[in-house]
Amino acid sequence: MKVTKNREKKNKKRTKSNNFKTQFTEKRLSSKGGLALIKKLWDKLGGENELEQGISIEKGANATYPISRVLTILVLGIVGGAKHISHLYQLSVDDALRSLWNWVKFPVVSTITRTLELFNHRHCYELTSVHQRLRQKVWKNKYRLQKVTLDLDSSPKTVYGNQEGVGKGYNPEHPGKKSYHPLFCFVSETLEILHGWLRDGTAYTANGAAEFFKECFSFLPQMVRWVTVRADAGFFGKEFLDLLEQFKCKYIIACKIKGWKVLAETKANWRKRGANLWTGIFYHQCQGWDKPRKFVAVKELLGYDYSPNFFGPQPIYDYYLCVTNIDNSVLTLWRFYNKRANCENLIAQGKNQIGMGSMRTQLFWSNAVLFELALLAYNLIVWFRRTCFPMTRWNEEVETFRSWFLYTAAKVVHTGRKWYLNLSEGLPWKREWQQTLSILEQLVYTE
Repeated sequence: MKVTKNREKKNKKRTKSNNFKTQFTEKRLSSKGGLALIKKLWDKLGGENELEQGISIEKGANATYPISRVLTILVLGIVGGAKHISHLYQLSVDDALRSLWNWVKFPVVSTITRTLELFNHRHCYELTSVHQRLRQKVWKNKYRLQKVTLDLDSSPKTVYGNQEGVGKGYNPEHPGKKSYHPLFCFVSETLEILHGWLRDGTAYTANGAAEFFKECFSFLPQMVRWVTVRADAGFFGKEFLDLLEQFKCKYIIACKIKGWKVLAETKANWRKRGANLWTGIFYHQCQGWDKPRKFVAVKELLGYDYSPNFFGPQPIYDYYLCVTNIDNSVLTLWRFYNKRANCENLIAQGKNQIGMGSMRTQLFWSNAVLFELALLAYNLIVWFRRTCFPMTRWNEEVETFRSWFLYTAAKVVHTGRKWYLNLSEGLPWKREWQQTLSILEQLVYTE
């Protein structure tokens, strides 16, 4: 009986201890303390100053918020998880970060939207140029890459509305729905985005591909000397191949030729490479071409068709065919091309976790600005991780990085004429935070 009474007393104490009252008294609290260090890198790069000098839009003398400040807010908001302009509200009510950055005033949604409406095609290109200058600084101080692999791809982004530029086109995820159809170019070695175009939803994959690649090639940092291009069958065409050869690029591009399976069977000199695998190489001049090019083919046995017929069980093959100017074995080239799949993963990550194409207004060029800012926000995260963290952190998805680093509870305190970002004493990532702060303090970017 005594044991039972003691248990009842303990349970009562536990019940009482769970009672609490809520008080809204604390100030300068933040749920995104890691964003303070992202802003530190942004300032080291001179991001806001580059925007101020690079964008030629002139606002009125009485304007409260310069263009550079509005764009900086959008970039940091996207890094912090905003996928709609209204989500910037989370940043506007963060007294801790605003105090730390001395952002006394914060633009409302209508002010941000009106600012975006000032942009046209020229201003969008200026923003892209600012993005490339920031990359040039990072590469000059961080990378020593002379050889890069560029992965080109397109991916539709479904739109539920009647915004400018949306249309019904290729959209395998939501057939028949309106969409944009942006082009992307990734640097395989660093996983960053080199360039991107927001296009009309009715655009075919290869529409404007040659002009797009000319811009990509011009945006490459000056240290790069050798370029290899990987792309899917949507980029297979004479104009694009001629351009790659004119720029002396190596390439491997999937093929889209009518009757190409029959062509491969008749022309390829098949050699068995395993129990169910054959490879072959042949040269072929497609219609309209001025010379033959090298094709590599892979044939994989999937099984047999046992349907009753005169000839008995028929083998079922899966074929892979690419055009290339790279001198390597077929299996090496096949494995190299298959690594392009990572590009599709990065695009999915960008669309779903960074909101590329999700943050929209009714005007096309405003949406193009938001798209470019999303690309910049994605690269800012890539640059931050590669600058401050070991290689084990470089390939993390954006949401993973946000969950353990950006979404860190913090309190900003001002005492002794200094600002302090106070974090939990038991923070599991204390050492990584200290190392990151030390790296950022010593970081200097040269022009």
